[in-house]
Amino acid sequence: MSSKEKWRIYLRSWRAKNKDKQLIYGRRWRAKNKEKVKEIQRIWRKKNPEKMKILRKKYKMTHREKIKQLQKAHYERVKRQLFDLWGNKCKRCGFSDKRALQIDHIKGGGTQERREKKITTSQSFWAIVIKSVLEKENKYQLLCANCNWIKRVENKEFRK
Repeated sequence: MSSKEKWRIYLRSWRAKNKDKQLIYGRRWRAKNKEKVKEIQRIWRKKNPEKMKILRKKYKMTHREKIKQLQKAHYERVKRQLFDLWGNKCKRCGFSDKRALQIDHIKGGGTQERREKKITTSQSFWAIVIKSVLEKENKYQLLCANCNWIKRVENKEFRK
């Protein structure tokens, strides 16, 4: 038996006996070397996309409720920020009950935009709205439900 093999056997037995010490050492090392750990993880993720896909799917399955809560909180935060930017009231009549306020496409064509940009989730829609608002494109406005429907009828904005 070579010295390398003897060393490996010794290390295995030492690790088996000293699991607690190893855990403590590992935690301390990771706490001191956060950037190194992030880099190692990034490289591993890049090298193992299939394993990452499986891990993400498993995480989503086991943490479904937590993910829903986080998404809802994010949605509410983004919605509040957008409404704040627009003054928290209907642009036409000044109605300010947030339960009835809606984001409206100024020139209509919301359905067409969703089809063209392949918007399938509310998250992607909110990302597009935020980007548009930040770039001051003036494509969206805040209207109450009544004004939004009145505008749709007046401008003949119907789904096609």
